[in-house]
Amino acid sequence: MPFNELAPQYELNVPSYLSIEYPLNVKNVPKAIGMVGGREKIAQCFIEPEMRLELKLRPEDVYSHPVSSEKCDTTENMLMRLRLPKKMLQKHNYNVQAALKECEENNITYGSSVEGILNKTYKFRQLADFQTVHKNSPFTNQFLDSVGKADLEKIKLFADYIEKDHQVQSKFENKDLDLPPLVRYARVDIPYNYRYVGNLLIDENGELTRDSVKLHTIFVDWGEKVPSSYNPALQKELDRCVQEVESLKERGLERLVPDSPAFSLLRCIEILKKLFDMKPIWLRRHISWMLPSRLRPQLRFALPYVAFTTKKGPWRQSYIKLGYDPTLHKEAVDYQVEAFRMSSKSFTMAEMERMVETGEEPLVVPPTLASYEAEFEDPTSEISQLGIGKVPKQLFYDGVSPTCAVSFQIGDMADKDVRKILQDAHIQDQCLEATGWLDWVTVCRIRGVIKYKLECIDKGKAFDVDKVQAILTRTSYPLNDYKGLVPREDDDNEEENEQPEAVDTNIAKDDLITRLKVFNSQNSHILDELTGLLKQESFMDASRR
Repeated sequence: MPFNELAPQYELNVPSYLSIEYPLNVKNVPKAIGMVGGREKIAQCFIEPEMRLELKLRPEDVYSHPVSSEKCDTTENMLMRLRLPKKMLQKHNYNVQAALKECEENNITYGSSVEGILNKTYKFRQLADFQTVHKNSPFTNQFLDSVGKADLEKIKLFADYIEKDHQVQSKFENKDLDLPPLVRYARVDIPYNYRYVGNLLIDENGELTRDSVKLHTIFVDWGEKVPSSYNPALQKELDRCVQEVESLKERGLERLVPDSPAFSLLRCIEILKKLFDMKPIWLRRHISWMLPSRLRPQLRFALPYVAFTTKKGPWRQSYIKLGYDPTLHKEAVDYQVEAFRMSSKSFTMAEMERMVETGEEPLVVPPTLASYEAEFEDPTSEISQLGIGKVPKQLFYDGVSPTCAVSFQIGDMADKDVRKILQDAHIQDQCLEATGWLDWVTVCRIRGVIKYKLECIDKGKAFDVDKVQAILTRTSYPLNDYKGLVPREDDDNEEENEQPEAVDTNIAKDDLITRLKVFNSQNSHILDELTGLLKQESFMDASRR
């Protein structure tokens, strides 16, 4: 049958039935029917469509609280009658599925017919309400045996028992009283629906049935070769998505394409390629906001197709375009990452979405995309056609407003003092793991200003202009000061899953010359111009020979 041809239709002139999905192993059918109210109660369900059944696990117990049912009106299942050879059923131990399979394989005659349509199903999948078992309560049992059965003679005996009960001294001891249970635990007359849903990931043996999804994200350590393509293991999933979308189009079901998961993944990859063409290095949280909201769940699956990531170095915990090596491009200095934590509340994605909807939080174009600002406002541009959005302002550092972010790209910082430091900075000829394309002093100045201002903003204090100026003019930062400026390893943001920089301070030769070259590389060339410079370790090495 061609994909675009509809299946044949048949009219079934059969009666409609309702079915009951029973949560117990039924061995006594009349008893099972009685536990849901009897035939009269079931017949009433045809007359009153909104009526629900109640499963009473102990129908004879007035204190037993029933399990409420859920009514499903959209099942439209067919009730089939199968006629199989008796010997065939006995051969397969009355396994209908196995017997039917053998009949099909060996061309053994069997009969089948549609007996009815099950257009309504009652399911008992809720938790039962509180239960009280009074088996060990003499008072309750006597009460039910007399008052419960309306037996006048037994009621008189029960009344005499109550009168004499007050004279028994043991009844006043400090121990549990034999009291009848409550008839109801709430003011409502119907059982409370706890909306219990079983764990769909656990099988009948209590074992988890779902394995974690492997994303195949490429992690690159400092000095390793940059990958130019995604992990080959992802190609199979990409081909499957393309084939699924093409299949829907061939069958004339184009209207279903935009809502299919396969199309969402392909669309997300397309938008990510555009974003990484606009800027080769991104923070994940920024990408998430620039995607249409319906595509955000696909981000974690789509990123490995267009980018790799790194855990350490100047671009730690950011995503880098496949084939792009930031250590070879000096313009990548704008995308270097600095991480800090404020003690103020960090908003979740849902909370920030509500703030954006109510107008509390403005959306802005990242400063590193300033050249594309006109395209964001043009409804005919590719950016607008793809549905690329903007980023909340509080995810950027401006030196004035509070921020809920942890990681910032240097090029996105709007703080005038940080911009001044960067304008006066000297871009080095070699990219280092600790400082990237900037020298040691410049990086420490940036970190010092940001750390001080974030603390003031967090505590609601005014900036000390003299202190800021002292940071801007400082020319040396010893190792101890450096440790105070770098965020701790555990100062990461749970939502972003980012980690601050971990600096390798293991110096091969821990001497003054080496420290100057590492922590003041801009001026270390002066030492090379000195003649007759003797190092202490040279004498020590000579004495060992």
